[in-house]
Amino acid sequence: ARTEPDLIGLQEVSNWTVTPAANPEAGAPSFDFLTILLGALTAKGLDYSVAGVSNNALIGPLPLVAPAAGCVDPFAPDCLVTFADRDVILVNDATRGLRIRNSRSGQFTAQEVLNTPGGPLSFARGWVSVDARYQGKSFRFVNTHLETEDYEDVQEAQAAEFVSGPARGRQTIAVGDFNSAADGSSTNSYAQLTAPRAFTDAWTVNPGDDGLTCCQNSTLTNTTSELTSRIDLILTRGPIRPISAKVVGDTPF
Repeated sequence: ARTEPDLIGLQEVSNWTVTPAANPEAGAPSFDFLTILLGALTAKGLDYSVAGVSNNALIGPLPLVAPAAGCVDPFAPDCLVTFADRDVILVNDATRGLRIRNSRSGQFTAQEVLNTPGGPLSFARGWVSVDARYQGKSFRFVNTHLETEDYEDVQEAQAAEFVSGPARGRQTIAVGDFNSAADGSSTNSYAQLTAPRAFTDAWTVNPGDDGLTCCQNSTLTNTTSELTSRIDLILTRGPIRPISAKVVGDTPF
């Protein structure tokens, strides 16, 4: 609300959908965090809309145990829950002179597939892009979420696909959770992304500042910061130069 960004790349935009099964009276709530976020932005007087979506993992329906909502039995389920993971691009509709077209999305060929009791499981990592034009200048805006560092080979293969595929082009801004530490301490993906003729890291405008982005605990309740790496990046290619870059929301509250 303070900075009113023109384009936003979001990762892990979860949608938890609960449906009754054996107990039609069960009523656990569903949570679509894209709808929740858009509502919160509107409540602050902002005007954002969805410009593109990458539909990634779709897991379920699985038994849900939530006794307060009447979902009790995991074996003859009263309720079922389905989890959908998405990456999303939002556009600020109040930005005059910004035009968005040609929304695209896809999944990487390289994927980590886990064998589980319920069958093969993959997070189906993907990407979403739009073509933009602002004040006579054209560029591509791409958003992604690569595999975690636990599956290094898959992540690096996805990074190579990203650079040569959806993020190719002379004038490109790429954003995302790349899961590769900028200091080189985890995987080689960051080096691939910032190799010659690939991308420039926007954070280079802040020499001497680590710009850490990962990771607080899952409920954001830690009173001491647990940020130890920078894996969330804004990258530019071609005649696009970063003027400033900053991390927000990194102070425990």
